[in-house]
Amino acid sequence: MMELWCCIPLLWLRALMRDWFNVKIVDYFNSDELYMEKDEDSEGELLSQPSNDPQKDCQGEEFTTKHLRIAVCSWNVAGRTPPTNLNLTDLLDCDGLVDIYIMGFQEVVPLNVWNVCFLEDSEPANQWQILIEDAMNRLGCGSDGSMMESNNLILPSDEESLTVPLISLDGNVPYKLSGHSRKQASYVRVASKQMVGIHISIWVRRTICKFVHSLSVSCVGVGLMGCLGNKGSIAVSMKLHQTSFCFICSHLTSGIEKEHEERRNSDAAEILKRTYFPLCNTAARSNLESVWGHDQIFWLGDFNYRLDLKDNEIRYLVAEKNWTCLFEKDQLRKHSMKGYIFEGWHEGIIDFPPTYKYEFGSNQYAGENLGYKDKQRPPAWCDRVLWRGRGMKLLSYRRAEYTFSDHRPVIAIFSSEVLMPSSDQISRANKT
Repeated sequence: MMELWCCIPLLWLRALMRDWFNVKIVDYFNSDELYMEKDEDSEGELLSQPSNDPQKDCQGEEFTTKHLRIAVCSWNVAGRTPPTNLNLTDLLDCDGLVDIYIMGFQEVVPLNVWNVCFLEDSEPANQWQILIEDAMNRLGCGSDGSMMESNNLILPSDEESLTVPLISLDGNVPYKLSGHSRKQASYVRVASKQMVGIHISIWVRRTICKFVHSLSVSCVGVGLMGCLGNKGSIAVSMKLHQTSFCFICSHLTSGIEKEHEERRNSDAAEILKRTYFPLCNTAARSNLESVWGHDQIFWLGDFNYRLDLKDNEIRYLVAEKNWTCLFEKDQLRKHSMKGYIFEGWHEGIIDFPPTYKYEFGSNQYAGENLGYKDKQRPPAWCDRVLWRGRGMKLLSYRRAEYTFSDHRPVIAIFSSEVLMPSSDQISRANKT
């Protein structure tokens, strides 16, 4: 009931904006639509049941387990639109072929009143998508331009017969690939969604993307008035063969005071409580599935947790590269140890410098330069990747050295077990 009352001013303002400016307001509280591309010129249609559902074809058959590599990246880009020449290959290069990339951004637009309350700008997110696609497709090809294959390939597919489901969760025109791009692209964006400054996209290797199904999205706003999207999360649920995945991209309350820390705990609890997905494989779309119903869950974003130390103590330990002592004072670790919000969640060993807050275009932390006029913020590991579930193994956890933002991006690489029908069963299913 409280959430409803909180949202009344937002709804009133949006209605007023429609009357005054005759604009279409983006409403992330409504159910999202899923689209599947049929052909080059067709419009998107509502996706209800996947056309190739292994559950339907292989009930009672023998299953096998295969491993794939998943890269999960989070970056707060400080409301800045990227230059067209920004090269993301250093961020996305994972020392081997990646099967699925999860790209999460925070502050893809400035968190001003217009973007938060009225009409969010989708153009910066589109620019990021172009840069991501370019980097992924260059990394997914050999030096001669030929497609790389890996020993842990889930299913070899005939490129000409591959039906690619292109999913848009933005409520806008579905993402389309040209005929040339379909044959050349090594990765396909199967899902994307923006809520104010939060944006998530999922990219899958072409040879396995048609086995992704049951996509659904859930947006939770915990910002202004407890419901606006300047802070909150976007979660995407999907299945690959028989294994279900949940990817949550979050941006929690900022600030260094005790009240801000408590608000972050509240934000995290609300996100886990209010994230639900309509089940795609049933006609009763009112049925909901929570975060906990998935086999593997990844939680990424700008959690904004700080270090329980004085500013000068933090900077001294950073200068000494004493990450162990510094991490002992990390607020997220503290709450995980207490068994509160983050009980049962895992994170890799942090052996890299704090990811926030830097001067723009510099490797100096804010506040180190006496002439720096921005608000002083002690360094902290605000940007994190957490996980929980079965069949997951962390391979690497690092940050990338981009000076474009006042945050450094982080990326975690996982080995993930996927339950799938045997190769013989899939081959027979593809022939029917």
